[in-house]
Amino acid sequence: MRLAFCIVMAISYLLMFNTSHATASATFGNKQLYNSTTKIEFFKLSAQKQALTINQIQKTKASQWLQLSSNNVNVAEGNNWLKVVLTNTLDKTVDTHLVIDGRQFLYQFIFYQVNMGTKDLSSPLLLSNTRQLNNVVTTQITLHKSEQKVLYIKLSSLADRVVQIRALNQYRFTDYISEDNFISGIAIGGLSAMVLILLFVFLSTFNHAILLLAAYLAALAGNLAAMYGVNFSILFPHYPEIHGKALPLFTTLGAVFILWFCSELFKLATQSRYLYWSFHLIGWSLLAYAGISFFLSFNENIFISNIIQIVTALFLVALAIHLARCKHQLAPLFAAFVVVQGFIVAINIGFYDGYHFNTQIYTAGYWVTGLLIVFILGRQSSYEKYEKNAARQQALESAIQSKQAQDELLSLQNENQEQLELAVQERTLELNIALQELEEANRELEQKNTQDELTGLFNRRYYDQKLLAEFRRSRRNLTPLSMIVIDIDHFKSINDKYGHTAGDVCLVTLAQLIKQTLRRSSDVGCRYGGEEFCLILPETDAKGAISLAEEIREKVMTTAFSIEGQQLSLTVSCGLTTYQQQAEVSPVDIFNTADQALYLAKVQGRNQVVVKAMVSNATNAD
Repeated sequence: MRLAFCIVMAISYLLMFNTSHATASATFGNKQLYNSTTKIEFFKLSAQKQALTINQIQKTKASQWLQLSSNNVNVAEGNNWLKVVLTNTLDKTVDTHLVIDGRQFLYQFIFYQVNMGTKDLSSPLLLSNTRQLNNVVTTQITLHKSEQKVLYIKLSSLADRVVQIRALNQYRFTDYISEDNFISGIAIGGLSAMVLILLFVFLSTFNHAILLLAAYLAALAGNLAAMYGVNFSILFPHYPEIHGKALPLFTTLGAVFILWFCSELFKLATQSRYLYWSFHLIGWSLLAYAGISFFLSFNENIFISNIIQIVTALFLVALAIHLARCKHQLAPLFAAFVVVQGFIVAINIGFYDGYHFNTQIYTAGYWVTGLLIVFILGRQSSYEKYEKNAARQQALESAIQSKQAQDELLSLQNENQEQLELAVQERTLELNIALQELEEANRELEQKNTQDELTGLFNRRYYDQKLLAEFRRSRRNLTPLSMIVIDIDHFKSINDKYGHTAGDVCLVTLAQLIKQTLRRSSDVGCRYGGEEFCLILPETDAKGAISLAEEIREKVMTTAFSIEGQQLSLTVSCGLTTYQQQAEVSPVDIFNTADQALYLAKVQGRNQVVVKAMVSNATNAD
């Protein structure tokens, strides 16, 4: 799609270069023929008398004709009578082309010629060689040596506007028409080529957004064609009731298609139901007006068309704001598109009063907006493709993980039959628990975590989960599981004397010492609550746990705790127990036993490690 557009633009630039080069060559080679050879004077009937015939107009007094100082003639809505006096200033016969620029507002024009050198001036000659070329009306007049001719022109206009009348020799006329044809061809043909490419893309993808975009660009091309004079009066000359309806019709269709295109492109049906129904409601309302427009006057249709452009721009602004709030990836590009749309409307209405269309502004604006909206469509397609690839990658990773889990389950079947059922059940239970934990963690990812904010150790929530998992693994693998409960001695007095901030410093320092002491990745340090800490030591017997607890106790005793500029010495008490598959013991029993050992350490004088053996609940029951 992008390659096709590049080809179209390259061809357009080549045509522009070749035409400009040819025009420049003709200008240089015939420079002397561009000099003015015909004197021209313009007169306008001061009081327009629409019912007068040509014979009556010819008999009007000279005082009723107002001589114009320039070739820019103000034409009123309805019939207008103009008089043009042409005088040959050369000593030879010349052909002069009288050109009227402003065809899109003129639905009727009649030229009458009077030869001033003849005796009979009562029979003006109706000129039959009048032609319509895009946005201009032209007729050719032959002037002999020093001859003077008078032309009466009846112009019927759809609205008040300014038309430009000029007399051009053959060379100037040829260049003028060539330039006009070139500009209109590039303006209309380029958009038409984009429409054709989009239609081919739609046939290969069946993407409704592409079809709506093609319809929008087709409406823009129709609008430009009407502005350049290729309107209904030329296409359907025998149906005067539709003359002057092209501009409002294509303006309305363009508004409908751009609103529906944006609704489809940004999926407003699911992203913003309010904007979705607003866009479609205004679209159907505009389609209803398109049918009614054939029964309204030209001025009424142009006024309503300006209102439609303003309303459409406001709806697009609302969509741009919505995309910006949602932080959509295309929000900046779409905002640029809306700015260009609003700029076109503002310039035309603000500087050309809404009834006088500046074709250069609309041509440039339509090309810029067309390229922008096509680029937006391309970027949206790229983003959607990237998201689909990311989803496929994630699905592939999930499949790989699932395959690995299946392989693990299959490997378990190679173990002995007696332990197979129990192992599979426990493994399945663990997987289910892990999946539930993972699902819960994903839902609460932004609200909760497993780390204590103050000390950096694991929190109580993680402690409960980890103890349960390690307890089951210890029971399954028949490995020892030790627990150490640590408490700061006389911590309440520190809070009372120095404040809770000082107490927090003590907790953070103790947590750092615990982290330094835990060397195995499987050992877990948790803050159980307040100044109490728990260490879960998988595959560690009582001897190893005592050694670790003593190391922590000695580090605390030899470490200076800096509090408000003072160096304090603290001590800790440790309670320890080891689970070795005693019957009818739960994780809570393990903690309670270690906590009882901590209580004994406090009672026996603090700053010591006390070990209490785990007792089977079945023995207690006996």
